[in-house]
Amino acid sequence: MRKKSLIGVAVSGAVLSLFLTSCGPTGQSDIARPITIGAVLPLTGDAAQWGVGAQRGTQIAVDEVNAAGGIGGRKVEVIFEDDQLKPAVGTAAMQKLATVNKVPAVIGSISSSVTLSIAPIAERNRIVLISPASTSHDITQAGDFIFRTIPSDIYEGGFMARFAYATKGFRRIAILPVNAAGTQGMSDAFKDTFTAAGGEVTLHELVAQGATDFRATVSKAIGMNPQAVYVVGFPLETGHMIKQLAELGYKGQILSAQPAEDPEVRNIAGSAAEGLILTTTSIDPETGAPATKAFVQEYRRRFNSDPAVFSYEAYDAARLVIQGLRAKGVNGTAVRDHLYSVKNFDGASGKFSFDKNGDVEKVIRIVSIRTGNVISLPSEEVRHD
Repeated sequence: MRKKSLIGVAVSGAVLSLFLTSCGPTGQSDIARPITIGAVLPLTGDAAQWGVGAQRGTQIAVDEVNAAGGIGGRKVEVIFEDDQLKPAVGTAAMQKLATVNKVPAVIGSISSSVTLSIAPIAERNRIVLISPASTSHDITQAGDFIFRTIPSDIYEGGFMARFAYATKGFRRIAILPVNAAGTQGMSDAFKDTFTAAGGEVTLHELVAQGATDFRATVSKAIGMNPQAVYVVGFPLETGHMIKQLAELGYKGQILSAQPAEDPEVRNIAGSAAEGLILTTTSIDPETGAPATKAFVQEYRRRFNSDPAVFSYEAYDAARLVIQGLRAKGVNGTAVRDHLYSVKNFDGASGKFSFDKNGDVEKVIRIVSIRTGNVISLPSEEVRHD
């Protein structure tokens, strides 16, 4: 059963229907008018590197379909809106896309807080909203038109907790999450899973988003003598917390999540990032499936760099929206119906299906920072039966 019941909309009147399908508001035939979709992403501010990466992934997918003739001969265009990682800004952007641009689908956002703020607008206007990065478990029940191409924080946080307890043998861990929907949800899932297994959380303290000085909290965490510290935040905060843990003399293991894969964390933390262990759903570009390798090759050709974190997921989100527009029709309901039917999709970010809530489950990898590079740990180091 889906999150909300489906509502059909019928349009009667043969003459009116014929007119609407042949002409646009200015007399243009549909074949001459582009199909427009939207994207709400942080293109400036603390998470701009993720937003720009997602923007690039989205644009590659759109350019590919246009190079192949578009959808029924019509080009696809994307209106990119900058949410600045701020829910209020994202809400205004989504309202514009819904009421002015009248798009059938929107890619976004990165931050769970922004995605949750714009989801009601998407739901109310029957617009598909598909996030490449928002992990908050609250998104699971955000609406029948809300999807994501990244797993819920409960899945990733619980996975790391089992690894920490069963594989690494940690029994005392401090948790330092940034005060944001996705990061807080992931830390809660970690705490619940770790304590249920028998572990002790020595400290679970939220830190401010956008801050760079965490010495008071870090010092408190170290004073409680944890075997590991689980740091969950955006690259800015994660990098500084890792650096300050080292500066204040912490010698234990530091654990983190997919955002810590971003190069900015290593740039900020420097040598303190060495040995960091984190969970990620990203695919190794050198050993991934054909869809991954093709995307990486095209991204490198265009931008002379490897794809940013969440570029893969945004590319897949855009491809799936385009599939729905082509297969079912140019409206949000059609795209939604297509997404619910997707099974074992071979994406650049891996193979996945959508469940009844628009969530996905993917293979999670345990990786580590070693000699400044992100490497997969050997299989014998990641088992946690």
